[in-house]
Formats: sequence, structure tokens, C-alpha cells
Amino acid sequence: MKKSLLVGLVVFFGIVMMMPCRAQALVIDFRTTYGEAVPSEYWAVDDDVIGIEQASRGIGATGLWNNFSTMLTWDIGFDSVTNTFKYEYTWNTFVGNLDSIIIEFTPEITLNNLEDVGTTPDLETQSGARFSTGTFPLPKNGNGNGNGNVPDTLYGIGFFGVDSTSFTLAFATGYEPVWGNFYASGVDGYYAYNTGFQRPQNGIFLPVPGGEPVPEPATMLLMGVGLIGLAGIGRRKFVKK
Repeated sequence: MKKSLLVGLVVFFGIVMMMPCRAQALVIDFRTTYGEAVPSEYWAVDDDVIGIEQASRGIGATGLWNNFSTMLTWDIGFDSVTNTFKYEYTWNTFVGNLDSIIIEFTPEITLNNLEDVGTTPDLETQSGARFSTGTFPLPKNGNGNGNGNVPDTLYGIGFFGVDSTSFTLAFATGYEPVWGNFYASGVDGYYAYNTGFQRPQNGIFLPVPGGEPVPEPATMLLMGVGLIGLAGIGRRKFVKK
């Protein structure tokens, strides 16, 4: 009896030691309002991780994903040279490989509005893997439990055929961050989503592209030239008078 208990403890601590260490995290564990602009202090935090997790009830999940290890983090920055926002999301869980993840977009955003789309692992090298924008149907538990109140579809960018417990996706776009939703499904039939997706009135959201697009540098230049031209015309008319 004592020997089997000792063996069990050794195995348990061995598994714990093999688990990846989690970075210090600023966790969004308070209610946010869907569609509102995300304050810049929640875009990124220096060397720390910022995100939502199952342990703080920011993520709802089914099956083996319903544990403290399930987490989605992000790092968002603004490039003043290109006038684009750089979005990076990282999914992590200890068990159960991710199959697909969808990040919500405002409906006018398509792949044409995105730059520098990349993933780790690289989906372009995986057979059957893909990503696209559109309205995606959301798989649910057959009995309706767990995620039954989640909407049936979600518009955004979807990554499919991931097959990994850890996944990072990144892209750039001119659309600023607002509070929105995500949905993930696993190869073993597990599902995860931010709690605001299921309970909009008292749940938690994450930053997604959806605000007003920032004008491109060329557009701003043309506007500036136009204003200067109008000012010149007005000045000439004033002088003639």
C-alpha cells in the first residue's frame, strides 16, 4: 500500500514538473461591455501575459478543457508608421489538442484587410490545415449541455486543423480593438469560449478587431494635400478682395 502510494506521488510530481511554466499574467476577470473600445492598458503589459482563463471564469469550457490550464492570451500593439494594429493571440492548455479557433471580426473585415498573417505551428506546412474569414457554424455538445447557449455562428477569422495544445496566431489590420468573442474546438470534442459569448450581460470578452479603421498613411497624405490646397484657394480669394 505504501509502495503504491509512493509510486503514485512520484508520477504525480513528475507530471507537474513536466508541465510548462505559466508566465505571470494580468488576467481579465471583470465584466466588460461587448463592442466597446478596449483601453490601451489591456492591449499588452510589458513582459507579462494578459488574457482570459478558465480559472478566473473568463473562459467557459467542456470536457478536459474545463480546468485551470485553459488560457487565451494576447499582445496588441500599434504601428504608427503603417497605421496598423498588430494582433497576436496564444492558446494554451495542458491536455487535448486544439482543432480550430475563431476570433471574432466586425463583418466588413475580410482577408483583404489583413496583413502578415502567421501561425505557430505553421499551418501552411500541415496537411489539411487552413485559415479564412467568414461566418462559421459552431459545433456544440450533442446533449446541449455546457455550451448550449452559445450562438450557432460567429463571423471572424478561423484557423482549422491546428492539432496542438499550444497555438499562436498573428495578423495586422487597420481596425482598432473592441471587446468581442472567440470560440475554440478540440480534436477530442472539447469546446471553449469567452463567457461573454454565452452570457453577454455578465460575462467577459477579449480584444478583437472591430472599431473604426485608422486611415492609411497615403489617405492621410491626400487629405493633408487637399486641405492645404483649399487653404491656398481661400487665401488667394481673400487677397483679391
